[in-house]
Amino acid sequence: MRHPEHKEHFHSHICPRYAGDTDPARGGPLPWDVLDNGRQDEAQLQDDAAALRELLEDA
Repeated sequence: MRHPEHKEHFHSHICPRYAGDTDPARGGPLPWDVLDNGRQDEAQLQDDAAALRELLEDA
């Protein structure tokens, strides 16, 4: 049962798909584990974000 004050909304994720035969699920939904392929290392991401913040503060 929904709360009377909650409004309906649409939530989506847009993911680029591969063209041709390289799509991991051609013609079907993209498996969620595919989104982790090629993901940047978390520690590297945090280091890069900190460096970017420092550059922006100095600008």
